[in-house]
Amino acid sequence: MIGGSTAGGAVSRVFQYDVTANRFGELPSMKEARFDHSCGAVKIGQVVTQVVVVSGDSTDAGVSKSIETYDVLHGIWTKKDGALKSPIRLSASVQHGRSFFLVGGRVGGTPSKSVFEYDPEKEELEVSPKLELEMGTSSLVAVPIDNYCEEACEAAEPAPTPAPGSH
Repeated sequence: MIGGSTAGGAVSRVFQYDVTANRFGELPSMKEARFDHSCGAVKIGQVVTQVVVVSGDSTDAGVSKSIETYDVLHGIWTKKDGALKSPIRLSASVQHGRSFFLVGGRVGGTPSKSVFEYDPEKEELEVSPKLELEMGTSSLVAVPIDNYCEEACEAAEPAPTPAPGSH
């Protein structure tokens, strides 16, 4: 869990769930308290190396244009101010390969058709193809369509028709 809000406003605290111990432990706080932000992971293979927090609202600066990156190995947050042309709020994150996409949400206060891909080398979001409709808030799940289609499509394929005279 990263940031969020309470009755007192935006929160910078970060918690990690330990599956083995079945409990939460506190990690170093972000540099900027924020809520309505988006988060994604950067991986090498199956190992998460960075957690990225994008934009959201802040108690200090209003809607933030910053990106914060948590280095999992060293336990350090790095903040990149002004990393975004427009602030993004309430977008959904979905893992894609070693990085992630942000979809929908609100850009500058209006529902967005934008899809952004986080580039770990540049430490910035790049615009991908747009959606056909505005998605002010959304929830997503990644479905590996290639694997799904292979199995589902094979099960749905009709049996081959024998060639004439092959009885």
